Amino acid sequence: MTEKDMFLNTWQREFATTFKILKQLPPDKANFKPAADKTKSAKDLATMFIAELGVADGVVKGKVMDSVHHRGQFSVYLRLVGAKVPSIYGPSGDEPWT
Repeated sequence: MTEKDMFLNTWQREFATTFKILKQLPPDKANFKPAADKTKSAKDLATMFIAELGVADGVVKGKVMDSVHHRGQFSVYLRLVGAKVPSIYGPSGDEPWT
C-alpha cells in the first residue's frame, strides 16, 4: 500500500467517524457553549469541522489530526448537553461494542 493510499484510507475512516459525531448533536443544542471563557459554541466547533473537511488534495496529516482533536472536544459537548456519544476508537457509555 502506498503512502497516498494509507492517507486516503485514514481520511475516509476519520471523516466517517467525524460525521457520526456531528449527527448526534440535537438541533436545539447548537448554541451550547461550556462555561470556560475560551470555548466555542457547538455550532462554531461544527463549522470548524466543515471547513477542515472541505480541504481536498492539499491536506496534510496535521489537518487530519487537528480534526480528530476537535472531534474529541465535540464529543465532550455531546456528553454535557445530554446527547448520545457514539463510539470512536472504542466503546462509549452510549454505544458499547458487542
